[in-house]
Amino acid sequence: MWNSKGCTQGKPHQSPIVLQMCSNLNLGAMWKTSGIFPRANHFPFYGFSASCRGEMAPAVEKRGFAPLTPLPLFHTQSGLLRMSRWGPDQYTSSMQIAEQPFTVFDVETTGLDPRSGHRIVEIGAVRIEDGVMDRSRTFQSLVNPERTVPEEAVRIHGITGRDLQSFPTSMEVLPAFFQFASSSILVAHNAPFDLSFLEVEKESCWGYVELPECFCTLQLSRHLFPEEGRHHLDAVAARLGAFGMQGRHRALSDACLTSKVFLKLLTVGNITTVDALRKAASPLVICP
Repeated sequence: MWNSKGCTQGKPHQSPIVLQMCSNLNLGAMWKTSGIFPRANHFPFYGFSASCRGEMAPAVEKRGFAPLTPLPLFHTQSGLLRMSRWGPDQYTSSMQIAEQPFTVFDVETTGLDPRSGHRIVEIGAVRIEDGVMDRSRTFQSLVNPERTVPEEAVRIHGITGRDLQSFPTSMEVLPAFFQFASSSILVAHNAPFDLSFLEVEKESCWGYVELPECFCTLQLSRHLFPEEGRHHLDAVAARLGAFGMQGRHRALSDACLTSKVFLKLLTVGNITTVDALRKAASPLVICP
């Protein structure tokens, strides 16, 4: 199990940091420099994953940049750690669900809108391998939001600002989470909410890194039960007879409950391929 102490091992400088560049360049080459982009000056070394096209290519070739495999790169004290590829090209649309790993995750936050300055205070996740939730492969970390936690948020998840003072920030926790989720598709309940926080947090930390594809169990419930009016996690779980761990509204327990709901929804809908799941559970619209 990954946790906040395990992923940093008590040494923040060993925590991996991700950075990828995305502009008019395609992924495909690594640039070893700290001077090309301003954000790189804050860190001793970065691996930029990018490949050039058009008129940019001669300039890059002249600088001596060498092409590498277009994968997310982590910088650690011991060197670069290349993650496994994620994204639609990782699998075929006909791949069986049982063959595809999933990372079911949940975030607890200081509020509802990341664009208004609200931040993640906890991330929890569990892997699904071979069509089964693997309780031995979980991720959990509290996150120092570097801001106050409003009382209305504390009433929901019970996490106070004082609880978080000694824990790492998202700059340390998110790369560890992405490494945990490598080679998998993400799953969340009301996925646009969780993804919006991941998007803002990773932008504020180290710029561009592509998030994995993510499926939404709320959207899947709507697809399978269009006559039902309630699709929040507790309602869907009760409808399906899924029972969670103690500690609802904490990230890991909610992720585990979502995992149970997800597997039951797949059975109810007789969804056996990734392509069929994508058609039913892609978070194409913001869920209320």
